[in-house]
Amino acid sequence: MSARTSDGKRYAVTVVGYDDQHDLAVIRVGVPKGTPFLPLAKSGPKVGDAALAIGNGGGAYLQPKLGRFTALNTQAQQADFPSGTLELSAPLVPGDSGGPIINRAGEVAGVVSFIRLSGESRETVQIRSYAVPVTTSSALVAELRRGVKREAPVIGISLGSEWRILFDLPEEVFVRSKLGKTAGAFFTSVLPGSPAAKAGLQPLRFSDDGELLSGDIVTAVNDIRIYNFSDFQFAVRRHASGETVTLSILRDGKSLRVPLTLAPRSTLQR
Repeated sequence: MSARTSDGKRYAVTVVGYDDQHDLAVIRVGVPKGTPFLPLAKSGPKVGDAALAIGNGGGAYLQPKLGRFTALNTQAQQADFPSGTLELSAPLVPGDSGGPIINRAGEVAGVVSFIRLSGESRETVQIRSYAVPVTTSSALVAELRRGVKREAPVIGISLGSEWRILFDLPEEVFVRSKLGKTAGAFFTSVLPGSPAAKAGLQPLRFSDDGELLSGDIVTAVNDIRIYNFSDFQFAVRRHASGETVTLSILRDGKSLRVPLTLAPRSTLQR
């Protein structure tokens, strides 16, 4: 791994610490002593404050883009991103992720982590950009500097592409469907050897004419009610790898409580 500076030179990079949950890492770059750098912000931003994002989106190297902080404590509608995420109005594009968000004082207030596009055409598209907040007093930054390496917890289930539109299915729509009378999270595949497989979770199975034959509907995690796959992801991400959670499940009309131990993401990627 290496880092390239604006003069085209490359330097070796060492990963000091990282946190999958917060999409943030601390690295050490072997640049010469005296190389200039941007300092971390001394305090967090306020809504309405100006923000300058610098990234490589669209193939443009170190392209600056102006915007403002529009929210300071959001989840970006993504289970991967915890509360506390900063929302920006800067018109970022894929490729800008990982770039710094700079405040008026020339300090790094955040790191771009996610970009969400909505709208049906180029003319109506709306862009919302999200960043992980970083300050000199950040407990997370201090942990990463100490070498903490934290992976996101996973259980090893997925929702097939044809079902992705039902990722955050509302309760009333679920009840009107053929999936059952009690809304919850369902899934269409279980990864062999995963925590889900070891716990005996069963994916949905349908007949040739689309009738539901079997499969689990997860209705709660540690007694916290969930209504769809998105809720399930958020509930799991509140815990750490190695923790055991209890799932409330409906299977063939019966209520079950199933213990499941969360695993780090890397164990399912080997």
